[in-house]
Amino acid sequence: MSNSSAYVSTLSTLTQYISLTINFTTLIIGTIGSICNLITFTAPQLRRNSCVFYLLCANIFQLISIFFILPTSIAANSFGDNLERQSIIFCKIRYYLVVSLPELATYYLLLSIMDRCLASFDSVRMRAWSQLKVAHRLSVAVFFLGLVSNVHLLVFYTIYKNNCQIMPDRNYTLIISVYSLVAVILLPYTLMLILCVITFMNMKRTKRRVIPVANVRNRQLIHRFESHIIKVCNVA
Repeated sequence: MSNSSAYVSTLSTLTQYISLTINFTTLIIGTIGSICNLITFTAPQLRRNSCVFYLLCANIFQLISIFFILPTSIAANSFGDNLERQSIIFCKIRYYLVVSLPELATYYLLLSIMDRCLASFDSVRMRAWSQLKVAHRLSVAVFFLGLVSNVHLLVFYTIYKNNCQIMPDRNYTLIISVYSLVAVILLPYTLMLILCVITFMNMKRTKRRVIPVANVRNRQLIHRFESHIIKVCNVA
């Protein structure tokens, strides 16, 4: 029995060390990568690009997520920090930000893909949506929508049985589960896939239209060159 307890204790300690190592590695690499992206996206030659603006917004919220979520997770899981179990305010704010920040980063990434999709259309009206002024307005709208849509977390998360969790309400548990599955996972990534397919089809159609024109132009140039050679030979 003692050998079994020692094995469980060793396995638990090893799991904590592995989790701590992964979290610290993610914190360091994620911070370096996000800062490099921040420097790239703020370059003067890219500041007027609407797609880059969306990517910049996504990178900012991703960086904030790394700075907030990982340190609090490391403190709670590896160093015995019980603040979220002791402070109901910290409990509510932490889980609200844990959901909202990555969700905002995902939706800004979705907007960047949508921007490239709109830019690939032949219609001038569709391409007009791929502008920096439109990006500014949509970014503000998505920001407030992302904050407001998760306000329910501030209401229903509380300290229950010495844990920061949702009160055992079956109706809300079902609602939050469906909401998380649809709004956070299925909807954005499904839209990304659809927009990528539309962009690919638009680019393929444009390529088919451009290549024949280029071939005709090349044949005309060759024909003119041959005509000039024949005229030079006749004069000689």
